[in-house]
Amino acid sequence: MGDAAPTYSITIGDPNVDANPRTSRTVTVTGSPGDSLVLALDRNTAGSLTSASIAIDASGMATLTYTPCTAALPDCVGGATITLALAGNPAAPLADQAFTLVAPAEVGDVSACQGSVNVVSIEGSLIGGTYTSAPQDDWTVEVHPDQIHFSVGMVTSLYQGRFSLLQLGQPIATGIYEHAQGEASVEAGHPGIEILAPSRGCNKIDGRFKVHDYTADPATGAVASVTISFEQACEYNPAEPQQALHFTTGCFHYQSPTPPTPPTPPTPDPAKVSVEVRSITTDRAPDPNAIAIFTDAGGTVVLDTQVNSFGQAEASLPTGGSVTTIQIGSDNREYLTTYRGVHNGDHIVVNKVLPESGVEDQMLVTTTPPAGSNGMILASSCGLGEAIDPQSVRSLLSFHDGCRPATFDLLSIATFFSGERQYVWQTALPHVPNGNATVPNTWAPMGTATVTLTNLPATSPSIHTAWSTRIGSQTRLIDEIFATPTTTTDVRSLKYPPGAGNATVLTVDKPAFISLASDMWMLVDTSDPSAITLDVTSQPLPLPTGIQQTQTGATWTQSAGGSADVVRLTWRVETTRRAIWTLIEPYTGQASVTLPALPAAHAALDPTAGSTAQMRGVSVIVTDYDVGGFTLQSPPAGSYRAHEAFAQTVAMTQPF
Repeated sequence: MGDAAPTYSITIGDPNVDANPRTSRTVTVTGSPGDSLVLALDRNTAGSLTSASIAIDASGMATLTYTPCTAALPDCVGGATITLALAGNPAAPLADQAFTLVAPAEVGDVSACQGSVNVVSIEGSLIGGTYTSAPQDDWTVEVHPDQIHFSVGMVTSLYQGRFSLLQLGQPIATGIYEHAQGEASVEAGHPGIEILAPSRGCNKIDGRFKVHDYTADPATGAVASVTISFEQACEYNPAEPQQALHFTTGCFHYQSPTPPTPPTPPTPDPAKVSVEVRSITTDRAPDPNAIAIFTDAGGTVVLDTQVNSFGQAEASLPTGGSVTTIQIGSDNREYLTTYRGVHNGDHIVVNKVLPESGVEDQMLVTTTPPAGSNGMILASSCGLGEAIDPQSVRSLLSFHDGCRPATFDLLSIATFFSGERQYVWQTALPHVPNGNATVPNTWAPMGTATVTLTNLPATSPSIHTAWSTRIGSQTRLIDEIFATPTTTTDVRSLKYPPGAGNATVLTVDKPAFISLASDMWMLVDTSDPSAITLDVTSQPLPLPTGIQQTQTGATWTQSAGGSADVVRLTWRVETTRRAIWTLIEPYTGQASVTLPALPAAHAALDPTAGSTAQMRGVSVIVTDYDVGGFTLQSPPAGSYRAHEAFAQTVAMTQPF
């Protein structure tokens, strides 16, 4: 009998292979001793073999190594086959081995990032080896809705990791995220990833990552602790993915230091006049360096003090009086504020906290714009939205310490090239720091409101009419008209969102680029009106004109008739520094205001002293409300009508 035909076989072990290039497999081949054989993968996206050809040894065996592809690549996971053929006849397979590439249950290696020390660990060809951060390295962690960005190291040698669930429409949460794409160009339905080393990056990125833990401050969204492991593949030549593949793996762990519990400011004494002075800057932090001067109704100084660490001071003024505060800004300007007509129980806040003051968090708002729209406006009680894609499908809403409610109302307005607008009004949406909100596809057309102006002068100039919706304490312009009336009664139509907001705000004034005197009417109505009538002869005011700045205040000419509730003076002067003095007081009927004298202890800070002072302008605003009178909380709450008149010197139109 002749020799038996050789038996050829390929063995790879368990047919389920982890798609991880760091865990290779030994491939065993049997055949006739001395045979030259060739092996091939049925798809080059399945990984690579150490050699395409082998020689069978005297024992009838040979081995080589198979390196799997990475599950970070979108075309890696799935079935694959290794075939075996004689080198002289590669088109006639002698044996094959089928196997299945599966995504590993874990992503990368998180072992280096388990502990309480902030650390980033990266390994792979992208960085040409390994990198582990040092405990003293600087960390910057940026958190946005559905995204977290790490930057570690010095400015000139930063290692960065960027992870995003933006295109999945979900906030960062624990779990494995497959089929990630380059964070800068991620497609809808994919997570985003990008690992950057100093002077090294990728042309095309695929990856996967696992969020092992993620905790954040429930109020601000600031990250308390996060651990993320990752795998990233860079294909510099997509036509030959295994030839140009840069595989990088590693992890980030960040744990923020526990912030100290801020001290609680004392509660103002309700039996005294109290003041709280905050910074001139937008952060509106307490200004502990401010000076507060309390003066009684007879002009006697009751208390002259530096405020406490919370910017607070208080004194008893049984017969009423005034409060003046002095601040030196970071720009070396001096800011003085005086309130007259105060009484025990009044609490004054100088430089009130702004909605945009303090630590920021954001929410992602997803909309389905109506067909044909070309833009989106989002307005909440804490600010306007900012579109983050050309289609205005996604927008960011910002919240800060100055405005971070448990729930918020949202007005969404879709715009069209034709001028048409549609809206959606939502109330009591939960504020979730770095979370999501959705605008339902329930767009409604804007309504039409009517504004009737009566008793206009026969030769009235152009009049500006603006219709706004108030959301919380924020007023958002909806529609406006600039037009010159042709009769003494003028009817105007403006668009508005019926049922939206907590009040309608209508302003009527005479527009001017630069005006030295003007007056304006404001109507606030909480009943959601669709028609408003304004008699411009109502609430007559003593209109100020011809205002003149003096060394210690201002004088002006005012028309006869009418009355007002509040006078607000802004007075500017330049001595050794520039000073701005703001005074608010009840209207006394006088066509002048004199600033209070500062105690002798503050002579160096008194901008009214010294003959070399240069006057830099003054303005006055007188306001009348149809309800109530002068209060520190003016304008009044609820519905009201106000008439306001304004006058200023030419110098006030110049920069200062």
